Amino acid sequence: MNAFILIILMNVLSINAFPDVNEVQTGNVVFIMDNVEPNKGELRVAIYSEKGFLSSTGHLEDKIIPVGDETTMTVVFENVPYGQYALACYQDKDKSQKLSKTMIGIPNEPYAFSKTPASKWKKPAFSDVSFTLDQPEVTHRAKLKYWKQY
Repeated sequence: MNAFILIILMNVLSINAFPDVNEVQTGNVVFIMDNVEPNKGELRVAIYSEKGFLSSTGHLEDKIIPVGDETTMTVVFENVPYGQYALACYQDKDKSQKLSKTMIGIPNEPYAFSKTPASKWKKPAFSDVSFTLDQPEVTHRAKLKYWKQY
């Protein structure tokens, strides 16, 4: 009988002492965007992993937020699995649901990434704007800018 109780006790203690190694750790990603033009369109914000970076369907999650009187807006992506990510945002002033560009492909709406890209002359590489989520919360702050301001 004592051996049976000891086995039960050891099982109960081991469940609490050793968390499931297959359990996925998650955290929140907070993106604070400054320089929002008040009362113009909406913010389109997305979080990407490397696969599918900047493709229209490759984001992990996206959010569309109407722009009010604020010049600073915050978006929180919750329960994101730990890993490498990049944030991208633009102010869709004309509500066309895409980043408006000139005839030669230069964006003419303000945009930002989780980090400032190395060059404005090409699409940024994932490695240039990515970050690691490896704690309960990570915060990034960026200033929305027009292409000529980069």
